[in-house]
Amino acid sequence: MLLNKTCQVLASADAFSFHAEIMFDQVLPPEVKVQFADAMDFAVQRPEELAIDCRSDLGAKELWFNSDTLTILDSPHMGLLNPRGAHDRRRNAGSR
Repeated sequence: MLLNKTCQVLASADAFSFHAEIMFDQVLPPEVKVQFADAMDFAVQRPEELAIDCRSDLGAKELWFNSDTLTILDSPHMGLLNPRGAHDRRRNAGSR
């Protein structure tokens, strides 16, 4: 019931955002369990804007979408994609 109500509220909202703290384990050889943490910020502005920023013990990634361009930053790499097919570019974030 609560999940259904939450989904209805988010589906009808023009904009929303949230912050999440995420903990996860990895088992490394030889049988050593290591705990890592992520912090994620997620924002939606309808109809066509999205931003996700994820920072973790293992690295960082960012994603932006604004009506016609999807940008992904996985430093030092950046990818740009126009979903309507106009262009697809990949480049090193440190170079122009």
